Amino acid sequence: EHLVVDSSRPTTRKLRVMVANHHIVRVDYEQRKLLSRDVEDRVIAEVKKCLGGASAVVIQDYAKGVVSERLVQEVVKMARAQGKKILADPNPKTPIETYRGVDLMTPNFDEAAALSKTVIGDLKKDPAVVDRMGEKLMEAIGSKQMVLTLSKDGMRLFEKGDVIDLPTNAKQVFDVTGAGDTVIAALALAWGGGFSLEQSCALANFAAGVVVGKVGCVPCSIPELLDAVNAC
Repeated sequence: EHLVVDSSRPTTRKLRVMVANHHIVRVDYEQRKLLSRDVEDRVIAEVKKCLGGASAVVIQDYAKGVVSERLVQEVVKMARAQGKKILADPNPKTPIETYRGVDLMTPNFDEAAALSKTVIGDLKKDPAVVDRMGEKLMEAIGSKQMVLTLSKDGMRLFEKGDVIDLPTNAKQVFDVTGAGDTVIAALALAWGGGFSLEQSCALANFAAGVVVGKVGCVPCSIPELLDAVNAC
């Protein structure tokens, strides 16, 4: 439902090579190119059609050619007009300017470093680096909040001048595939549903803790999420 078909390109397929619980390599079968104007118009039209029934919009950028600056800016314009929150999971191959106007981004440490053009060496051990990256990214997109996911160190939330660290809730880690997708999905669900941003980040940490405890690209079900929260 609401899918836009582009007859000029194949559906992207990802083949993951696993050895026991270890993800060795991924092979993608795809065609990476920008959408034609016609297909892009159809994507924007579908977003417009669905926007009325949504509390938040998630822009998940896999750098396959779908997320262009025009598409993002059109979605931002429509969402703002209807008072909807806009969240983006950025890709370091996409220029940071593309995401101007979104309310919140959720890059991981390496993505944040690339997007903010921060050179990482021994500086990776310096907590102040994370703060500088967060400030740079907020300035670049014109946002007052930012979430940086930091793997085993949980996440750091920047909100209206405050910096809050939220620990991870992972009990065991088998495979981090899909963790970033889970974070932004759970965060959007909670924030769009009326939770504070800090509460939303906490819920997202629980959801991510569930999926990294499984092997493969798997979802976090509502019962699993409730069990994780109740077990804390």
